[in-house]
Amino acid sequence: MTWHHMLKANSMEPKPDKRILVVEDEPGWQRLIGDLVQEVGSANDWTMQVVIVSRFVEALDHITQASFDCVTMDRQLQDGTMANPLLDRVGRLIPPVPVVMISGTANPSDVRDYFKDYSVEEFFWKEDFDAKKFRQKLTELLARRVELRTEHLPRSINRHHPNHIISPGSTFPTYIFIPPSTKLTLS
Repeated sequence: MTWHHMLKANSMEPKPDKRILVVEDEPGWQRLIGDLVQEVGSANDWTMQVVIVSRFVEALDHITQASFDCVTMDRQLQDGTMANPLLDRVGRLIPPVPVVMISGTANPSDVRDYFKDYSVEEFFWKEDFDAKKFRQKLTELLARRVELRTEHLPRSINRHHPNHIISPGSTFPTYIFIPPSTKLTLS
């Protein structure tokens, strides 16, 4: 199941300023995280689009089809699936997309590996979850996201597929989908 939420403080604009992907299979945590993300949007006057999915396969589909400013995810879902394949995919995105992990099942070495091997920016334990710290970290990451976008500008556009750009510095080109509504010029 996928849920989409939009919120803009004092406005009804349809285009979001920030897009957040939430990967969580527990309905209570889905609501809590979605509400906290919307609070961050209100506090910063950002339009927030929150996409909530309950399976990693759905999250991979969304990451492939659209860009996000941040991903929050559980480390392991109730069906036993682990976050690693999604973390691998998110880690290859240009510009990098920060990940906030919220989990009740991890040991300290797993947590250390997530920071070392993936684009995990913060880890929250469900048992002692601090909503204030979560909102602060999300605000920091989303504010920093604007700076990251300008640092990773593409060097060239694929002439055969004008809706794709070729990422710089790749031995094998990595293609990133650019929505058709985006104005690009070929040089």
